[in-house]
Amino acid sequence: RQEGWKGYLPEPLVPVALSAADLRALAGRYRVSGDEAVSVESREGRVFGCGSAEPEFELVPVEGDRLARKDRAIRYGVLRSNGGVRALMIDSDDARSEAPRMAPGETIPFDHVLAGQLEEATSTYRALQAARPDDPAVAEPRLNRLGYELAGRGEPQAAVIVLQVNTGLYP
Repeated sequence: RQEGWKGYLPEPLVPVALSAADLRALAGRYRVSGDEAVSVESREGRVFGCGSAEPEFELVPVEGDRLARKDRAIRYGVLRSNGGVRALMIDSDDARSEAPRMAPGETIPFDHVLAGQLEEATSTYRALQAARPDDPAVAEPRLNRLGYELAGRGEPQAAVIVLQVNTGLYP
């Protein structure tokens, strides 16, 4: 901004306050893809998200039903229906997708990885591959990369499970 270059730096986030009812309505888990979900919760009047395989991040309410990540150029729109939040619309530089709210107890295959459940992880990844073979969640390079990322983060049990699932899907 100092040089007057418009768009060189992101515009500063201008937070707005959300009511306690809006904060409660947002809390939940949303399916981003076949194997990714984001959990949203509020603490002390602030909103936080946590992806399936990423650390927690803060979401800043910026206008109406819009939230912005502080750490990345990603915006979340809140999609409402019947007085509640039915989904999040996720906007990034290169994509836009809808993440529907997950029912209580609903899982994704990666949940079984984190729980150390090899058989359940294998069967749910196989089911996902059978139902949607083109889903990026079951792509061999993605699973391989995920396994090595988990190993690099010091999660060897989860890494081994993902790599075993990958070799089971792609012998």
